[in-house]
Amino acid sequence: IPEGNHLTITSRFQIFFLSMDTLPKSDDLLLCSGEPTLQQLDRIHGKLTDSKYRTDSYVYTTAIHITHDKRVIVGGKGQKGGNVVIVLNKKGKQDTFYEHGRNSEILFKRSPCHITTSAEGNICVVDRERLTVLDGNGEVLNIYDGNDRINTSDDEFNPTDMVITPPNNLIVADSKNHYLHV
Repeated sequence: IPEGNHLTITSRFQIFFLSMDTLPKSDDLLLCSGEPTLQQLDRIHGKLTDSKYRTDSYVYTTAIHITHDKRVIVGGKGQKGGNVVIVLNKKGKQDTFYEHGRNSEILFKRSPCHITTSAEGNICVVDRERLTVLDGNGEVLNIYDGNDRINTSDDEFNPTDMVITPPNNLIVADSKNHYLHV
C-alpha cells in the first residue's frame, strides 16, 4: 500500500512473466511466463514453485485470470500456431479449450494479452487486435474491433487491457491511440 508518494518495498524478485493474478485464500501470485505450467509465488516466503495449474504441453501461455468460482482461465498460443483460451478447474486440470467458434471461425487473432470474466460468467479476451466475448458455453456473444470513427488504417485499434465495471460495462484500453472504449 502506498505511503504518500512512495511504495514500501517488502521484497524484490527478478522474474520473467507475462501476466499474473492472485490466488484466493493465500493471496499468492499465479504467474504465466510462456510455459505450460503456471508458476506460484508464495507472498510470505518469496518462493517460486510450479503450481498445480497446467495447460497442454504445447501451449505458450500469455494471459491469466482467476474467476470468482476459482477456475483459472489461461490464454496463449497453441501447438499448431492457433491462439487459444483454456479453462482449468479448481484441481488445475483442463476443462475447456477455445480456439474456434461453432462455424470453425478463429476466435482470437493474436495471443490473448488480457482476460477477465463478467458477473454472468462471460469470458472477455483482449488480443491486441480485438475484444472477443464468449458466453459460458463458448458461444461468441460479441467481437469488437474498434470504432470506425476513431480507429482507421493510420490509427488501428490496439486493445491491451480492460476492466468490467459493476453495472457490467466493459472499458477497453486502446494503448496505441490512448483511447478508452466503453
